[in-house]
Amino acid sequence: DQTRRAFEELVEAETRARPVLVTLDDLQWGDQASVKYVDHLLMALHDRPLLVIGAARPEIDTEFPGIFGERDVEIVRLAELPKRAAEALVRSALGPGASDASVARIVERGAGNALYLEELARAVAEGKGDDLPDTVLAMVEARLGSLEGDARLVLRAASVFGRSFWRGGVKALVGSLDVD
Repeated sequence: DQTRRAFEELVEAETRARPVLVTLDDLQWGDQASVKYVDHLLMALHDRPLLVIGAARPEIDTEFPGIFGERDVEIVRLAELPKRAAEALVRSALGPGASDASVARIVERGAGNALYLEELARAVAEGKGDDLPDTVLAMVEARLGSLEGDARLVLRAASVFGRSFWRGGVKALVGSLDVD
C-alpha cells in the first residue's frame, strides 16, 4: 500500500506541473501488482492530465480479462500489415540486395505480423536460411499453448497433412473428437 501511494503521489505531483504519459509495453507479461497500480492510478487521478498507453499481444485478454474495464479505455486492435508494407519492411531489414523470391517467401511466412517479419528477415540476413528463429518459435508455442487441449489436438492432427488438410483426414486422426 505504501509503494502504491508513493507512486500515486509522484504521478499526481507531476500532473500538477505538466501532462504525464505512461507507456506500458508487452503488458501481457505484466504482473498483477503493477496492473493494479496503474488501474488504481487511473481511478484516483481521473481528472488529471494523465494518459496511459499499453501495448500488448492478444494474450492480454487471457492474462488480464477485462483489464481496466471500469476505466474509460480505448482499445485499438492492429490488423495484419498489408503485403506492400510487409515487403517494404523485409527489404529494409535485408538490404538492397535482397532477391524478390526471398522477400516473397518471408512475407508469406510472416503473415502480416511485423515482429515475425522482422525476425524472419533477420534470420535470413544472418545466413540461417529458412529456419524459424527461436523468438518466432517461442511466440507460436506460447500461442498454441494457450489453446484448450482439444483445439491443440486438432491443430496437431491437421499439421500432419502440411499446409493443406481436409476435415475428413483430421477426423480420421483424432477419432470421435468434434473437429468442426
